[in-house]
Amino acid sequence: MTEKPLRILQVIESSSGGSGRHTLELTLELAKRGHQVDLVYSVAKIDDRFLAGLEVLKSMGVGTHHIEMPRRVDLGEFKAALKIRKLLSKQPNYDIMHLQSALAGAAGRMARLGKKQVTIYTPHLLRSAVPGTRRIEAMFTGSLERFLSAWTDRIILVSLFELDHALQHGLNPKKLALVENAAIEEPMGSREELRAELGVKSADTFVIGAVGRLTAQKDPLTLLRAIKHMKDHGCLNIKLALIGSGKLEPDCRAFCKENQIEDFVTFLGPVSGNYWMPAFDVLALPSASESWPYVMLEAATAGVPMVATKVGSVPQFVTDGVNGFTVEVGDHAAMAEALQKLDSSVELRKSMSEAMRLKSKDHTIDRMVTETLAVYYDALGLKAKTS
Repeated sequence: MTEKPLRILQVIESSSGGSGRHTLELTLELAKRGHQVDLVYSVAKIDDRFLAGLEVLKSMGVGTHHIEMPRRVDLGEFKAALKIRKLLSKQPNYDIMHLQSALAGAAGRMARLGKKQVTIYTPHLLRSAVPGTRRIEAMFTGSLERFLSAWTDRIILVSLFELDHALQHGLNPKKLALVENAAIEEPMGSREELRAELGVKSADTFVIGAVGRLTAQKDPLTLLRAIKHMKDHGCLNIKLALIGSGKLEPDCRAFCKENQIEDFVTFLGPVSGNYWMPAFDVLALPSASESWPYVMLEAATAGVPMVATKVGSVPQFVTDGVNGFTVEVGDHAAMAEALQKLDSSVELRKSMSEAMRLKSKDHTIDRMVTETLAVYYDALGLKAKTS
């Protein structure tokens, strides 16, 4: 059989961050390829990028449906499931229902009980794979995923790390598929203008960028401790640009003041990390957990080396000494040492920059969408077009 246009329902609970961006861009590209796509979303956790993306999708004829979903498994999950089920009953001819993130995955799969609805699920990091998850919580969520997989035709994992975890925790290997993340390329700013905006007057100043919410998961305090360590060891011509906001911002600002590194750190707020990427000599990723961080792809496109923690797919993407360095979670001294290596060698930064650009060629949005469609067609028993 040959490829045919599909009618697809995308369902997302976390309308922000990487999973929100992934869903928006996948929906957009599917619509561009001639597929009829509808999107169910929740506003409990929504950001400006997602709101802007919704308007673009609406202008392209994508149907959007607001169904509120809870931020945790509770009775609200059942209410959301009933509303999704009602939508499936009103419009019963979706070829594919694609559930994005764990809570949408639970609600959507409950909604399809008793229905012959082909269902795809992308968890964007299985809860049991998050470092620090309590054992009882990991056991519960793992059991829940195995139970719900009975009503799932395919499970898409976005990294080898997550795929290995799924296999180790008993999910049916015949239902698992690997589709690594990719991102639509976006405009970037001028390196000189951005660095001037940071107050960087010398071309020799080593600018470190960090992009992510200021939360425990992203662990910005470890990076700030690394900056203090560098300052204490004589690295004085450095500047850290922190992009993001969150609950830990007051703690981060207090740490900078108490440790006299305020002059070395600029808080830029929740602006576009991609736009600012050319200003950076290195991207620091101190996260306690990740699956496949989009900022990693943005750094590769801009040719910015990385110093990152060994979480999720990072060790798969960042090869020590080739396009960056990896360190253990929470090890600020090791992060400082890796940053110092890059600070001290322009030639090392150049070679790593070239290696990062090469990495970006393997992770295009066209490849991601084609591989996702292949999973859809396989679940439907159809043959995907290969060209």
